Amino acid sequence: GEDTLSLHDALPICRNPFGDVLIYLILLASASLVLGPFALSFMTAFKSPQQFASESSLALPNPWTTENFARLFGGDYGFVSPIVVTAQVVAVILVGQLLFSVMAAYAFARLRWPGRNLVFGVFLLGTLIPGETLTVPQFSVISAMGLYNNIWGVILPVVTTTTGIFMYRQHYMSIPLSF
Repeated sequence: GEDTLSLHDALPICRNPFGDVLIYLILLASASLVLGPFALSFMTAFKSPQQFASESSLALPNPWTTENFARLFGGDYGFVSPIVVTAQVVAVILVGQLLFSVMAAYAFARLRWPGRNLVFGVFLLGTLIPGETLTVPQFSVISAMGLYNNIWGVILPVVTTTTGIFMYRQHYMSIPLSF
């Protein structure tokens, strides 16, 4: 006859039925631990705020409602508006970083001016300062500029990055001066 292997023969889990049942019970318990929170979140999404506050988290929604989704995606304080604002801020930061990083990197790589390597070295020393330590000074500067509670107060501190300037400088230095 033919020499075909079944899946059980090709990947033997266990040779006795009790061992197979034990393995499957362990797998089922593991899957429940992983998928359980997702099921609870799904059920909670369809509960009214009153049901959520008063009932057990394991209780099924009664009645099933979509008012949470209407609040999430609608109105002035919905979910979509902050995403749009975030996308706009990211776009402005990206363009600003590209523009300023490219120009600064070109100045450090190709323009000959006295002390450029020293200035670049001091500039790179800024990467050794943890970003958290700059939070209070940046806030003070932004407040003094009158940009507190303004979108430009979020954009301006991150419009240039030392990493971006370093990477572009390295790229410019790898291009030969004569073509």
